Amino acid sequence: PCNQRHSLRPPRRIPLLSLFGASNETPQDTSLLALDDRFILRDIVEYIAEEGNFLSLLTEPLDIMDIKASLSLDELKEAQEATRTVRGSKDVLTAFVLLKQKLSESGILISDRRWRQCTKILKARAWLDGHVAADVEHMVALVPALWIDPKDKKTVERIVYDIACPLFLQAVEMEDQAHELVSSMPAPEH
Repeated sequence: PCNQRHSLRPPRRIPLLSLFGASNETPQDTSLLALDDRFILRDIVEYIAEEGNFLSLLTEPLDIMDIKASLSLDELKEAQEATRTVRGSKDVLTAFVLLKQKLSESGILISDRRWRQCTKILKARAWLDGHVAADVEHMVALVPALWIDPKDKKTVERIVYDIACPLFLQAVEMEDQAHELVSSMPAPEH
């Protein structure tokens, strides 16, 4: 019965392998910021734009049972262990300090928790690339972890690319210029 006294059990550690969430908006209530901060990697999923993909959405059967995992639990644990052995370097630490400074100057403040998780993302990217040591270029993988507000995503991307791989920054800038050019063109007459 509800009125019986229950003894409180001490907290237990439970290993969490992964957690996924979806939302239509970022939290505005400050009481949710700590929870939101625990979702490290973020992406924005836009509505389907291409007509062919939209038609597939409408006509193709989606059978969840047909979706097969490509990674077993043991393989995931092995990968996690392997990423722990990836080494860093003084150059990477220097780049982290510079990245934190540039983000702060742009008004983007990242929690200590998130920075700590970024080291794991960096090591995972290096491991996926077949490296035993992380390099500054691997920091491009940090973009989805370093923006909190969607309006800051482009700024974060530019700052990270400028530090980690200036060639990526040039490509993003060229893409932006192409979008501006296309949007400034007159609409075709029918």
